[in-house]
Amino acid sequence: MYDALVCTSTFFGRIVLLIMYAQEDSFSRFAPRHRFISTDSNRGPVHQLDPNVVVYSIDTIRRDTTAWTELKSSRNMDPFQDPPEGADRAHWSFERNTSKAACIRGQLASYAIAHTTSCFRLHSITLLILGAYARFIRWDRSAAIVSERFNYVEQPTILVDYLWGLSHASDEALGIVPTEVVALVEESNLYRHHLPYSESRDGLFYKVTVPSREVPGESGDYIIQYRNCRSESLFGRGTRSTIALRLRDPAVVFLKDYWRVKAEGVLNEGEIYRRL
Repeated sequence: MYDALVCTSTFFGRIVLLIMYAQEDSFSRFAPRHRFISTDSNRGPVHQLDPNVVVYSIDTIRRDTTAWTELKSSRNMDPFQDPPEGADRAHWSFERNTSKAACIRGQLASYAIAHTTSCFRLHSITLLILGAYARFIRWDRSAAIVSERFNYVEQPTILVDYLWGLSHASDEALGIVPTEVVALVEESNLYRHHLPYSESRDGLFYKVTVPSREVPGESGDYIIQYRNCRSESLFGRGTRSTIALRLRDPAVVFLKDYWRVKAEGVLNEGEIYRRL
């Protein structure tokens, strides 16, 4: 099906072997900090979805996906259409208006939802392969930004730079929230002590750092069970809540996380509770 993805360029043919499966050795030279795994027969345990290739970091205990790739055999399966030169971009319909294109956009959105809601993320990064062409998509809580389509056979350095960037970008550039880390063993055991009937689905507990409302510049640490608090929304506030252990006391508390509106004259939810 993916014969069109075999590059005629000798240089790029050594890098991208996205035909039937992902060969991590083919990528390791350009993305040494990541593994590329085929999911065709290995669906995610929670959402049961399988974008063709997922990217995992090899430098961390995290089991989260860094980025993911969807493969389509032809540019005719592109769910988007770039405006021709000279067109009025303000009135151009970028989304291709066919039922097949709508289904593909829905497929991509479902994968992005699974990626962004199964863990705390700033954004999600997608590589969409369309035969000999490709696009990049960046998803966050406000919108999805889609790049222009490019021919990676004729412009192989674009994908090479992408692979290289995956292994050299900061965690925040990759969408990883810097205030959430894997909890230490003693912190996990403390959580189990206060909540003895609780156990993390993925075997790990996580520590999140929350800024203090009372003391500017200070923050508090909380231990949570990782995957019991996901939000099934891609855009908007992405509200999620969970039982957490506050470390400073320690005490069992209710922790609510969401992307709040920050605008003049609009109070945040915590301030409203405080005034009440």
